[in-house]
Amino acid sequence: MHFNLDFGTVLGLNKPENISGLQVYSLNGSIDVFVDDVKIGKATKDSPLIYDRIVPGKRRIKLIRSDLPTGLKYWVYSNTVEFIRSTSVVVSFNLGPTERVSEGQLIYTVPKKDPNANNKVRLNFKFEGFSVSIDGSPFLDVSSNFFETVFNTNTQKRFRVTKLGYEPIEFVLLPSTQEERSKLDNFDLVVDIILMQKILPVENL
Repeated sequence: MHFNLDFGTVLGLNKPENISGLQVYSLNGSIDVFVDDVKIGKATKDSPLIYDRIVPGKRRIKLIRSDLPTGLKYWVYSNTVEFIRSTSVVVSFNLGPTERVSEGQLIYTVPKKDPNANNKVRLNFKFEGFSVSIDGSPFLDVSSNFFETVFNTNTQKRFRVTKLGYEPIEFVLLPSTQEERSKLDNFDLVVDIILMQKILPVENL
């Protein structure tokens, strides 16, 4: 899977200070979107949901595949995240029958504890052991279930993540212009990632 998000738009850094936003991108099919169990809209592969009326604070996001035949149910994604004032949370998912054959990510910002410290980006996984490459550099093997690195806002960053038995992912963080990237100076980035297991072909008997 490859997704390339313009993080200047994603973050919504020009929002009024008293609200937060949610952007949901469906990588396959139609997805009903809920915040604190209230349906706020629908995202399709051709039309993401852009919702800019969320009260800041901890909220539970739930995604349900909605274009399935009667009686067929797919895995439901649910996660709690803290919405920060004047920024957006971004969710991009391909929901499958089970979590093992679903893939996607949740991207959000957290204010830096020390304004003078370097910016950080953290990738979180549900499993241990994966490899990550940044801007085409040699892959670094990671034995834990997260990867953290510092970054500056001078350039965009391209990440590629691989794990044996799973589909790889590649994504770009940070806006394309320096003006937009500079708005991230007071934030760290967090990306929660779910990888899809590869489906082994069944040989004909």
